[in-house]
Amino acid sequence: SVHIGWNLTELQNERRFDLALQDAGKLVAMPPEKINLQGFLDNDGVKRDFHILALSNRADIFSAIGKFDLAQRDLDDAVNYKRTADSLEARGEFLMGRPGERQRALDDLQAATALDPNMLQAFYLKGAVLFDLKRYQDAVVALDRALTISPNYDYALRMRAKVYRALGQTDSAVRDLQQAVVESPRVAALTIRTLKMSGYLPSGEMPNGLTPELRDAIHACMLDAACN
Repeated sequence: SVHIGWNLTELQNERRFDLALQDAGKLVAMPPEKINLQGFLDNDGVKRDFHILALSNRADIFSAIGKFDLAQRDLDDAVNYKRTADSLEARGEFLMGRPGERQRALDDLQAATALDPNMLQAFYLKGAVLFDLKRYQDAVVALDRALTISPNYDYALRMRAKVYRALGQTDSAVRDLQQAVVESPRVAALTIRTLKMSGYLPSGEMPNGLTPELRDAIHACMLDAACN
C-alpha cells in the first residue's frame, strides 16, 4: 500500500533524512495515475492528488536539510504537473521563506485561493504575506476569509491581531489575540513567552487563564510594534 511513512519532526530529531528521501523518492517515482488510485483524504475529508502530495512531502524534506534548490524543483514540478490549489499553495508557502520571493509567493497564494475559495491555509498564508508587504487592508480581507472558513483558527486570529495593530486598531487587535489565547494552548504558550521576553508579564508562574494581568499585558503588547 502507498503511505507517506515519515513525520518531519521525528526525522529532524532522529536525523534520518536519507531514509526519508528514499521513501519520498519512491512515491514521487510512481506514475501519477497509479499512485492516485490509492486516494488521499485530507483532514477535512477532501480527496487530494497524491502525486502533488508526494512532491510536496519530498520538498519539505529537502528544505529541512537546506537543499532549497531541490525543494523548489519539486514544487515547480508539482505546479507544472497540475496547476491546482494544492500545488500552488505548497509552492507559495515555500517561497514565503525564501529571500526576495514575497511577491511570487503572493502570486501563487492568490491563484490558489482563486481556484479553491475554501482553502483555509492558503488564505491564512496570503494574509501573512500581505502583512509582510505592508498591505494591511488586503491582509485583513484574506484573514477574514480564513476566519469565516474556520472561526477559531488560532494562528489566523493571532496574525489578524498583528495586522490590526499595524492599522492602529488596538481594540480589535486585543480582541483577536485574547480569543486566540483562550482557545489555543499553543498560541497561549507562544504569547506568554513573548510577553515575558518583552517585559510585559512577570517571569513567575504561568497565568491560569485570561487573568487581569494577562489582559493588561496583551493590551500593552498590542500598543508596541516591537512586541512579537
